[in-house]
Amino acid sequence: MKKLFLIFVISIGIAAVASAQKIAVVDMERVFKEYYKTPQIETLLKQQQKVFQDYLVKKNEKAMELDKKFRTAFDRSQNITLSQEERQKATEEAEKITQDIKVIRAEMQSYAKAKQEELMKLATLKRNELLQEITEKIKQVAINQGYDMVLDKSANSTNAVPIVLYSKTNIDLTMEIINILNKGNLTPKGTEK
Repeated sequence: MKKLFLIFVISIGIAAVASAQKIAVVDMERVFKEYYKTPQIETLLKQQQKVFQDYLVKKNEKAMELDKKFRTAFDRSQNITLSQEERQKATEEAEKITQDIKVIRAEMQSYAKAKQEELMKLATLKRNELLQEITEKIKQVAINQGYDMVLDKSANSTNAVPIVLYSKTNIDLTMEIINILNKGNLTPKGTEK
C-alpha cells in the first residue's frame, strides 16, 4: 500500500513537472514553531499539566502520611512490652492503613493515566486546530498567487529522506505565511509583525 502511494506521489510529481505547473514550498515545521499561537498552546498545556501534577503531589503526600502511621502501628504491633490485645489492635490498624495506601496508589496511577491521555488528546486537538489555520492561510496565498501545488519542504519520505531536496528561494512561501499569520500579534521571539 505504501509503495503504491509512493508511486502515486512520484507520478504526480513527474506529471506536475511535465505540465509546467507552478509549485511553491513551505517549511511547515518553521511556520508552526514561529506562529504566535504555538507558544500560547504550549503554555496552556503546561498549565493544565501542572494542575494534574499538583493533584498527584497532594495524593502522594497523603500516602506518605499514611506510610508514617503504618510504621508506627507496625512498630506497636511488634512491641512485646504491650499487651496481646494492644498488639492485635495495632496489627489490624497497620493492615487497614496498608489497604488505604494501596487504594490511594491505585487512584494515583489511574488518575495519572487518564490525565495523561486527556492531555495528549488536548495537545492533538490544539495542534490540529493550528494546523488547520496554517493550512487555510497557505491555500489562500497559493490561490491568490496562482500556485498549483504547495509542498512541505520540512517533510520526510518513508525512508527519512527529505521530500523536497532542492527549491529556489523565490518559490518558498514560508516567511510570507509566517508574517500573515502573525500580523498584528507578537511572535514567539517577542517582536510584533
